[in-house]
Amino acid sequence: MVSRAKTVDGITVTHNYTTKKGAIPNPATYVIELGSRISANDTGALIRLYSDYPFPNRQAEGGPKDDFEWDALRFLRKYPTQSFFRQEQIQGRSSFRYAEAIIMESSCIACHNSHPDSPKMDWKVGDVRGVLKIIQPLDKFVGHTQMGLRSTFITLGGLSVLALSGLILVIGRLRQIAKELTRRVTERTAELAEANQDLEKSNQIISQIFGRYLIFGRYLSKEVVDNLLEKPWGGDKRPVTLDIS
Repeated sequence: MVSRAKTVDGITVTHNYTTKKGAIPNPATYVIELGSRISANDTGALIRLYSDYPFPNRQAEGGPKDDFEWDALRFLRKYPTQSFFRQEQIQGRSSFRYAEAIIMESSCIACHNSHPDSPKMDWKVGDVRGVLKIIQPLDKFVGHTQMGLRSTFITLGGLSVLALSGLILVIGRLRQIAKELTRRVTERTAELAEANQDLEKSNQIISQIFGRYLIFGRYLSKEVVDNLLEKPWGGDKRPVTLDIS
């Protein structure tokens, strides 16, 4: 983008663009000022561009300031395509610190290797010029997460109450069905007991009848016994001859 801007007549790309007519900020200056505005609007958040080769006008604030920044710079010099991050306490707040490498391109080298104020003039394409660092406090995210979890727990609690109510209704219905089945079984058992008693009485009567039949059968013919059993006891008295030979 910088190389395209330089081809337009009247446009100059420089870090002190505010003092020159028709000038625009170079990428590093643009990121620095954008980070300052974002940091000013979001308490605790920070976007910072730094290097171990800062320009003289940024010597005081442009270099690494703490262990994280030095560790990130050393790591990204070794692994420029990766990112470096940690979770740390910053001013009493749990914060996420993230860093990625700023890699030199051909358009960057043309300026950095020729600018009279450049602290290093032997940059090559692919070199790590500096680091872009972002700090984001986590308390807001934790708060939002807790609110979301609270809402989830409330929803789950409501669903649990509904499920429990439904379960209670089902259990009550099952108890009613069990009572009804118990009542029917009891009634049926009583009916079967009564039927068994009637059957027992019938068996006793049959036993008595067959007992008499056996007694009479020793002395009377079958026709006589059947005739006696078919008619009610009593009636006319008639002589009976028994053949006991």
